[in-house]
Amino acid sequence: QLAVVVHGQPGTGKTVWTQAVAKEILVPLGYVIFILDHDAIANFVPPTYIERICIVINEADNLAQNRASEVAQYNNKTEHILSLLDGTLYQSVIDDSGIQMQQRLVILMTCNTTERLDPAMLRKGRVDLIYEFTQLFV
Repeated sequence: QLAVVVHGQPGTGKTVWTQAVAKEILVPLGYVIFILDHDAIANFVPPTYIERICIVINEADNLAQNRASEVAQYNNKTEHILSLLDGTLYQSVIDDSGIQMQQRLVILMTCNTTERLDPAMLRKGRVDLIYEFTQLFV
C-alpha cells in the first residue's frame, strides 16, 4: 500500500499531477483507477476482484477534516478515508469462496492545505509521502 498527499495553492498542478501518475504510471502497471468525489467516498469499498487499485481523492482537506472541528462531526468521511488508509475497510471484505485476495492499493490525495486534515491522516504509517506544490501554473 502507498498513500501520497500533495498540497499547495490552487493552480499549482496537484490534480493534474495525480491524474498523470495514475494514467501514465499506474495504469500500465495494471492498476484500476477510481477518482472519488465528495459523494462517492462515503460508500466506496474497493471491489474484491480487482488486485491493483488506485484511489484518487481530490480536495481531501474538505473530506477528511479534523474530527475535533464542528464541521467534521456531521459526516463519517474522515473515518472512511482512515479505514481505507489502514486497510481495515478493504481487507475486511471476503469473497464468496472465503479466500481474501491480497490487494495492492495506491491512494493519491490532493488538498489546498494540510491544516484542516485530521492529524490521524498524516500519522506515520498512514501516509508515506507528503509533498507541497509551490509553483503556480497560470
